[in-house]
Amino acid sequence: MKFELDKYHRNTSNEELISDLKCVAKQLQKSTTYVEYNKHGKYHSCTLCRRFGNWFKVLEIAELSRNRTPFNTTNEDLFKNLEEVWIRLTRQPHYKEFNKPLSKFAAST
Repeated sequence: MKFELDKYHRNTSNEELISDLKCVAKQLQKSTTYVEYNKHGKYHSCTLCRRFGNWFKVLEIAELSRNRTPFNTTNEDLFKNLEEVWIRLTRQPHYKEFNKPLSKFAAST
C-alpha cells in the first residue's frame, strides 16, 4: 500500500484566502465573525489568523469593518465593572455571573 499526503488546501495563496472571506461576507451581507466564517468559509479562521496575524488584521486586509472592538481594556475598566456588578448584586459576584447584561466583560477577561 502506498501512502500519499493529500494536498487538500496546501499552498493556498493570500489572495484566495481573502477572496473566500469576502465571498462569505457578501453572502451574509455583513462583515463576518470568525465563528461565522468557520461555518460558511472554505478554510478555517485559524488559517487566516496564522497567515495575517489576527482576525482584526484579516478584516482590515479584506477591507471589511470590525465586528467588535479589540480588547484594549485597562485594569481600571475591569475593576470598575467588578465594582458595578458587586453593587447591583449587593454581594460579591460569582464567576458564572459575569455575563451580559449584568457585566460588560466575561469572567475570563
